[in-house]
Amino acid sequence: MTITLPQILSALISGGALCALASIFIGYPMLVALRARIAPRPYPSGPEVWRGRPDEELPRVAILMSAHNEAARLPGKLATLQNLDYPSARVRLYVADDASTDDTHAVLIALAADEPRLSVERSAINVGKPTNLNRLVERVDADGPVDVLVFCDARQPLDPQALRALLAPLADPAVGGATGDLVLPPNPDGSLRGMGAYWRYETLIRTSEAATGSVVGATGALYAVRRALFVPFEAELVLDDMMLPLRVVLSGHRFVFAHGALAFDAFSADLDQEFKRKARTLGGIYQAMALEPRLLRPGAGVFVAFLFHKVGRLAFPWLMALMALGALGALLAGGAARPLGGLLLAAQGALYLGAAAAAGLERLGVNAGPLRILRTLVALMLASWAGWWRWRRGLMTAAWKPSESQRGRS
Repeated sequence: MTITLPQILSALISGGALCALASIFIGYPMLVALRARIAPRPYPSGPEVWRGRPDEELPRVAILMSAHNEAARLPGKLATLQNLDYPSARVRLYVADDASTDDTHAVLIALAADEPRLSVERSAINVGKPTNLNRLVERVDADGPVDVLVFCDARQPLDPQALRALLAPLADPAVGGATGDLVLPPNPDGSLRGMGAYWRYETLIRTSEAATGSVVGATGALYAVRRALFVPFEAELVLDDMMLPLRVVLSGHRFVFAHGALAFDAFSADLDQEFKRKARTLGGIYQAMALEPRLLRPGAGVFVAFLFHKVGRLAFPWLMALMALGALGALLAGGAARPLGGLLLAAQGALYLGAAAAAGLERLGVNAGPLRILRTLVALMLASWAGWWRWRRGLMTAAWKPSESQRGRS
């Protein structure tokens, strides 16, 4: 049997794309998990690390938060912060009101009247989270030195042991920062159970990365960085909770996962809102690569993890399209590769049909069962393309928008 050039090219394209996808979603997670087992790099973990030490030996902490139209959530959030199991004299609280149009500022002023550790800043115009956080850090420095900056959002309540657990890894001087653990309901009611499975998959990768080196991002709901390693955010930066951890790693320090530093969130039943949030996050990865080209240098300490864990998500839809193109070529070219081409095209067709069926059922309020996973994968593909389009069109902005009110997961 004669093998033609089109057959060879089609097999290489489809097979190469399939292998790349397998390495991103299966191979890399398996290898990093295996490495975490056989060659871990331990670091201090758990809220007991700082227990028993005199208060004056504990890190001085400033907790920072930018809020926009969060009047309803702020009293509960402040109560969460006040209930943290950590000496109050070692913690200062800072909140920036980003030109809210509700009663956020009035609520903050009332809360500050009863909480002397709370400092409030207000922006007259909507400048976005990065600019507000930069201003808060300046305010922190003006008020006196601290050892650690802790960033959080108004949405997610925290476990009382969260701060001690978050600071535990910083007992190791080689650790420059740590991310908390965003906990989602294990068996949520609503339409995003597939996203919950995906989040648990992401968390597994993050914990394995931390066990062997560093994670490539944090949850915006709760993360900490040594004050000495803080780098001011660009005004239009979308993913502060990814860029700052990566810059910590680029500085030669580790950024790890803080076990037990729990922040709690709930699923959104709004599929459109969840899609926009994911598109914004993926577009932010393109922005991060443009702002910090060191991430793509093979010598960078975070290069491999960033390539497979972040860039791989961006490559997902392009690789799927390339695989479909190669499979179609193999089908048309005939020969030994024709069955493989047909199989790959049929598998992609089943993926898209299953995802469409799941989306339709969920909009009707019907439990889509395992089809939710297919919808999540296709939504990730579409969000990646939407994020690329937003970045290419210069539509990435840090300013708050009503449809982007659900933050904390990246």
